[in-house]
Amino acid sequence: MGDGDEDILNTSGGGSADPVAAVREGWRVSWQAPAFLLATALLLAGLGYVIATRPSPDFGGYLDRAEQLIGYERYEDSIQLMNQRIFPYIQAGSGLPQTHRTRYHRLLARAIYLGQRKLAVNDERNNLAIIREYLEAERQGAALSPREQYQLADSYVSRGQWERALRRAGMVPQASRDLRDRLHQRVVGIWLGSRTPRYAEVLELLASLLADPNLPADVRVWALERQAEVRLAQGDYDEAITRLLRAVPRLQDPEPAQLGLLHLMLGRAYYHTDAVEEAARRLDQALRLMPEGEMRRGVAKLYQARLRERAGDYVEARDLYSEIVDRFVNSTAYLPALMGLGQIDAAMRDVPLSLQHYGKLVYELGVRGFSPELRRSVVTDSLLARVREQFSIKEYEAALSYAALARDLYEQDQVPAEIIEGLAQSHRAMAEQLMGAEQDRQFETLRDLDAASRAEAQRHMIRAAMYYRMHADKFVLTDNDRYADSLWEAARHFDRGGDQEEAIAAYQAFAVGVPGDPRQVEARYRLGQSYRAIGDHAAAAARYGSLIEDMQSGVADVGPWAIRSYVPLAQAYLSDADGENDAEAEKLLLAAVSGQIGLTGTPEFHDALIALAAMYYTSARYAPAIERYREAIARFPGDPEIEALRFHLADSHRLIADQIEDELRGEMPENERRDLEQRVVDHRAAALAMFEEVRNAFEDRDSRRLGSTAEIYLRNSYFYMGDCAFDLGEFDTAIRHYDTAKDRYPDDPASLVAMVQIVNAYVEMGDYRRARTANERARTRFLAMPDSVWDDPALPMGRDDWERWLESSSLLYEVADPNR
Repeated sequence: MGDGDEDILNTSGGGSADPVAAVREGWRVSWQAPAFLLATALLLAGLGYVIATRPSPDFGGYLDRAEQLIGYERYEDSIQLMNQRIFPYIQAGSGLPQTHRTRYHRLLARAIYLGQRKLAVNDERNNLAIIREYLEAERQGAALSPREQYQLADSYVSRGQWERALRRAGMVPQASRDLRDRLHQRVVGIWLGSRTPRYAEVLELLASLLADPNLPADVRVWALERQAEVRLAQGDYDEAITRLLRAVPRLQDPEPAQLGLLHLMLGRAYYHTDAVEEAARRLDQALRLMPEGEMRRGVAKLYQARLRERAGDYVEARDLYSEIVDRFVNSTAYLPALMGLGQIDAAMRDVPLSLQHYGKLVYELGVRGFSPELRRSVVTDSLLARVREQFSIKEYEAALSYAALARDLYEQDQVPAEIIEGLAQSHRAMAEQLMGAEQDRQFETLRDLDAASRAEAQRHMIRAAMYYRMHADKFVLTDNDRYADSLWEAARHFDRGGDQEEAIAAYQAFAVGVPGDPRQVEARYRLGQSYRAIGDHAAAAARYGSLIEDMQSGVADVGPWAIRSYVPLAQAYLSDADGENDAEAEKLLLAAVSGQIGLTGTPEFHDALIALAAMYYTSARYAPAIERYREAIARFPGDPEIEALRFHLADSHRLIADQIEDELRGEMPENERRDLEQRVVDHRAAALAMFEEVRNAFEDRDSRRLGSTAEIYLRNSYFYMGDCAFDLGEFDTAIRHYDTAKDRYPDDPASLVAMVQIVNAYVEMGDYRRARTANERARTRFLAMPDSVWDDPALPMGRDDWERWLESSSLLYEVADPNR
């Protein structure tokens, strides 16, 4: 038994005193026939009966039959025969001659080894059983044959016991060195194909093989190939060239095909040293020497294609890559050629075809796996290069597609940070391209988009945020700056995309995870904005208020964000359920528009002025609302919401006229009454003119980009024009405006408003016949509508309108002459 092999007998589970029994038990568990397992269990139960009642068996005959079954490749039958007829005597430890005992162990090891190979399995328990059987045979004095030594060594290889495997390979005599060489080739293949190639051990083993003057020519060529392959993988290109140039002349009568393989390695090495002419010459020679059926011709053509690609000859390079893909599917060049096609197509601006080839490459890699010829990192670098190219020409959708393919090369939790960052940046760029605006105006621009574009932009923003958050997680313990930057981008993009819950979580993580960052103050402000967006006005007010308090207390670096907090704090007060803080909200807005905190001319001043006007409007203080809306329109004529401001100014004129009319019901001097009556007329005339201006402006816009709020302003402008004319006593004009509104919105519940007002106008004019006709139409329309439609607060029809219709309808019933 070889030195160092003995301990293999002591590795069975439970520390069994009988290693052979442990081997048998392991084999029964690992073999593949359930019926056989059952028979073995029954045999063991009747073991005493078999030995006690039968005469001495024909052990030699049984072993001859077992060997014959092995020759017929009936390995399971051979094992079953030995287990049934001989194993009981092995188990009992008596009754079996020594010569038969050793033969039994050798035959059983051979049957397991060959049976496992036939089934194409590589089970650890089987390998252990093979080793134990052969070692037991040796322990009992058997001399293993060269093939048995090989099988034992090969089983060591399967278990990763390299030193023992190579020592056993060395016991194979020179006459059977093909077995030894086969084992060395398997070991080298495993070492080179492992996740972390064992280059040093490979070079050491190859050097010892090449030092053997009796090494067969084909094995020597193989060893030189592998040696060069390792040198190339390590980047020792000059060393690879030097060794190959010295080794080739030493070959004794090499076959042309063998020389072709070495010329191929030289060509590859020259390629990596940028020796273009030498590389091309060696590759051409390799192709001339290698037969047509040689799969490594594909590798030679691969490097020829790369040379053409490097020279900018994309057409010829593409033809070569295509030939490899068509003819050398089983070659190691196939997958690199697919990548080459993806690169060439991208260089030739055929991005769809490039993505198609890269997509096929990613799929094939999922099926075949990566290899030393094409490592995951190489494909990743190629795809990321395409991402950068597409970014440089602002083709963000293509960049996103390449980045997504790179992501698919990895398990979800193993995607490299560079790919995640590429995905985040691509989604962000897609969103910004859709919005076409700078970051400070993205919220406004998002509102201006049509519904489909807005949803797509938000989807890209949210995905960008998700990938930024994943990118941040990659650096949570290793790079605080990159962690902070990506977490910040995640928070901002969740915010911009409208996912405020995630935005709040990200801002809070930023506040906790990166203390001292200069963006902490802005994060407090943004956190307030996110709370306000989800309707948590108290939490929002707390954030804004703390910034203002810090500024008033002299805390450094909070100034700009504290000043920005005045308007949203006021809006939070106005939006919450606490009416007692509304006065404080007005103070904040007045401070913002008065210049006390230095906001004049800033976006915050713009927001404060409009917020102040809106506050007066919603609280029915229409005189100051008119003043502030006029100021806003004069100061910001280019405001994207200018028509909304004009609408509210017009509506303030309309509503203040109603307020003044209420005042006229009281007692007052005649001159004061005349003054108020004129003011009512002036306000309604102003409202009528402004509503018409708003209507015309909205009508000139693309209806697909109006948005729901603008649609309401447009609709109500039509109806309010009629109302203003009606209240001015211009009944013909009012009827004309109401007819236009009714025809413009035939299916809208608001159309009933116009129909009712037409009735009222005819009544006011004394035209009862037309009034009755209009009233029947209005009544028919009203009865066709469900009650729920009247719950819409945006409808331009209030209680006064219903009462007026009731009065008009009653009057029509009272009038006796149907022709009046």
